[in-house]
Amino acid sequence: MRKKQVLQLLTMLTATAAVCGGLFLRHQPMEVAAVRVEKGNICRTVGVAGTVCYTQETPVTAMVSGMVDALYVIEGERVTQGQALARISGGTAQEQAVLALMTHLDDDGRSALMQTLAEGSVLRAPVSGIVQRVATAAYAPVQAGSIPMTIAAGAPEIVCLCVPADAEDVRVGQLADISTNGKHCGYATVASIKPMIAENSSAYRLILTPRDGLTLSPGIEVEAQITAEYHAQVTTLPLSAITPDETVWWIADGICTEIPVQIVQTDENSAWVSLPEGISVVNGEFDRCQQGVRVRIAEGTP
Repeated sequence: MRKKQVLQLLTMLTATAAVCGGLFLRHQPMEVAAVRVEKGNICRTVGVAGTVCYTQETPVTAMVSGMVDALYVIEGERVTQGQALARISGGTAQEQAVLALMTHLDDDGRSALMQTLAEGSVLRAPVSGIVQRVATAAYAPVQAGSIPMTIAAGAPEIVCLCVPADAEDVRVGQLADISTNGKHCGYATVASIKPMIAENSSAYRLILTPRDGLTLSPGIEVEAQITAEYHAQVTTLPLSAITPDETVWWIADGICTEIPVQIVQTDENSAWVSLPEGISVVNGEFDRCQQGVRVRIAEGTP
């Protein structure tokens, strides 16, 4: 009988300890990661790819037939009007024709003919610009009247295509960050945006104008990040701190409370929110949060 009473007493003590332990754990604050509402910048961008073009393309025409003795420039090189681009030597047939002609000329005529041939054998830039295309090489044959080179002149522009959803956010005058091969190289301004006039195409054609002296070689491909919206020093939160229902779990005096939040604008990582600067909210793990539960902010978080 005494043994049975002892067992019952031990069972009651164990049950009481379990209940007390559960109550203790229930009242222990839950540890959560938190973040503060802080002033920051919201920058929403539209990414497009484009190609550098020039408003004027000027052909360089060979005046004589022959072989390219020397090539002085390469594609992408900037040249000035009158600069020598290449030298062409006359072919055998041309040389024979010249010799035959010279036998019928006086000294002044021979001198004028030699000067004309010398001038015609040198390809010179007709305008200042950038060598866009070189369609010949050293020791290659060239025919009179052919176009061995093209010079890009006039104003440079970047031609891009974008989908209608992105085009809705782009406006003339917006700033674009320009990069090549992932490396920033300068800025451009949106000059125009128009729908493509092509069958079965809904794309828009953007023209960007380089600024601040940005020089780009014709034909190269670039990436542009157009700043569609920019808001400086507004109250922001990481997107990870906002629930899918557009609420936040506000932490005040160690108590967790779910409250609605008005989102004014977002970018890739943050949101401009209508909350007071400095308050703390739970950052992620919303499934663990409960209304009125006591929480403790984890070390290393605001």
